[in-house]
Amino acid sequence: MDPGLEDGYFHRDVPFSKPLRQATVAQLGVLACAGLLNDTLEVRFDQVFARDDPVDPSSGPRHPALLAVLQQAVERMYRTTEFLGRRANGEHVLRRELRLAASRGVRLRLAESRGQGVRFPHSILQAYLASRVLPTLLDSGGYSFVKDALRSPSRELLAALVMESRVLRRTPAAHDRGRRVVDALRAALVGQGAARGIDIAIAALEVDSADDHRRHGELARMLEQHWPAENEDRTVEEAKLKAVGRFGEVARNVVNLGRQDGAADEPAYAPLYAIACKDLWYPVRLAAAQELGRGRDDVFVQLAGGVWDASHKRFALDARDLVVRLGPFLETDVPEADLPRGVGT
Repeated sequence: MDPGLEDGYFHRDVPFSKPLRQATVAQLGVLACAGLLNDTLEVRFDQVFARDDPVDPSSGPRHPALLAVLQQAVERMYRTTEFLGRRANGEHVLRRELRLAASRGVRLRLAESRGQGVRFPHSILQAYLASRVLPTLLDSGGYSFVKDALRSPSRELLAALVMESRVLRRTPAAHDRGRRVVDALRAALVGQGAARGIDIAIAALEVDSADDHRRHGELARMLEQHWPAENEDRTVEEAKLKAVGRFGEVARNVVNLGRQDGAADEPAYAPLYAIACKDLWYPVRLAAAQELGRGRDDVFVQLAGGVWDASHKRFALDARDLVVRLGPFLETDVPEADLPRGVGT
């Protein structure tokens, strides 16, 4: 979506230059972040400029990092030849440019006009636009913004954090950003309900999987510990089914990424198996069994007692160990004295 929208391949009927399209997407991203903070698709312009003390207009901004991102987007636009000579001095300039960006976003069908604000047509679009500015927001000291939003996180906020983690991490600052997001997610897990807690834990697993120093096993065990064995709430059941699929995908990605970046991470299939044994709802157990089946040999060997071989990035299993486990279930003509200790006919 990025190059197509910014280069004009989408909505060719709208005569906006590339710098103007880039500025529009960035400023709509600021509005999207403000909406995620309040868990709403409809965002007022005033929410971006909210004060720390609503009663005192002279108090500082509630989230200065959000205004810093908006300031950077406007200044970047003003450095182009189309806007050369303009200066982003004062809040009134930022307010004006934000309103203009909103009107352009309506023409690009990225938002719907709501008088004193906008409404995003879909939560996934809102999450995507927010993910576009999250790196700048976090690098500008926006972790307080994330912590505030994670007090009662929406699925769109968690999706935006996961989308942001999928940006190629090649700098130390980017790696540090991912780890701090995972730490914020872990801290936010305390005191959450079952469904939201599962969503937060699986988001932490997904964000962590993009890092080069993954804590995959630790986070998987955290999810297992938070997993309720039973719950009659329909939202919890839906969260469980989605989480199982995402868990299996992350575990497989960890193996593939480990082969690419040289990391020797052990896929956490054992916690997923423990979840399958723990949960009392059949659809969850079936979904977990299917995800374990997709892990193929890695799952079989790990659950059979294999040891992770970091040098070859695979599980190693002693054949005698396998015979000990399966021997009692097999018919054999081998004399009992020749079988490994612990195996009977």
